[in-house]
Amino acid sequence: MGTGLARAIRDRYPDAKIVFGNPKTYHDPKNNKISVHWSDVFFNNPIIVQPDEPVKDMVCVPDYPGCRIYIDYEKTEKEADGKELKYTKFAWQPDYQAVRGELYFDSNEKSAASEIALRLPNPFFIIEPHIANKPWKNKKGWPFERWQAVVDALPEVGFVQMSDGNVLDRVHHVLTPTFRQACGIVACAGAVIASEGGLHHAAAALDIPAVVLWGHYTSPDILGYDDHENIRHAEGLGCGYTWKDCPDCQESMHDIKVDEVIEAIRKVIRDGRYIHSREARDRSIFRMVGSTAEGQEK
Repeated sequence: MGTGLARAIRDRYPDAKIVFGNPKTYHDPKNNKISVHWSDVFFNNPIIVQPDEPVKDMVCVPDYPGCRIYIDYEKTEKEADGKELKYTKFAWQPDYQAVRGELYFDSNEKSAASEIALRLPNPFFIIEPHIANKPWKNKKGWPFERWQAVVDALPEVGFVQMSDGNVLDRVHHVLTPTFRQACGIVACAGAVIASEGGLHHAAAALDIPAVVLWGHYTSPDILGYDDHENIRHAEGLGCGYTWKDCPDCQESMHDIKVDEVIEAIRKVIRDGRYIHSREARDRSIFRMVGSTAEGQEK
């Protein structure tokens, strides 16, 4: 999402490059040093300042871990934890809508993803039964056996799982040690099926169809995309609880049925948007920088 914000802000400041951090403290004029947030998803992005890149004109965007623009920190609940305050219940910004991001791959990344994709079914759908590890209680998980039931019900679909841990039966397992490597595979996929999280944002950035499972923690009205198949059985913008158990979160994920997910995948297939998986390596959306194997600049 940050890369989408960078693009929107660059439209207002066409001669500037973007960094992420606290606009009041990111630059030390005495030493002419900057202290900013960096993410691997920023690599190769032509409008975001790269490590050690000399830039004179910069705009600092106040969006980084601990300061997200989709969170209302004034209304967010906190409690003392030693010398620091710990967020216990996020309040979401009601008027925020996720901004579709951008990912840029170099020639090595594109070649590596393409070589893997050529060894997978054509097309393949990424299915992710696991959720990201968080320091607080993550309430986005859907029962593993239900993911397996989805795979079993669609034997005609070539599914790919990229995470470690328990691996679903009858899927192709591709380990991707970094998120950028996972995004390279997403760029070649026909669709992504996952709980709300990094993969659904990557799918949006790469124009890949997605079936996304949402609980009560947050809402697709805030962090989702209209062209995804969003499945949610909850009202409101979400509880935002971090360390506290939330019965509504558990209930809303439990209420998502296997048949709903199967039907959403079949809808993606009927719509035909998935028909670009193996050809993705030649699509403009698979953005590149540097030179190709043929020596052509991208």
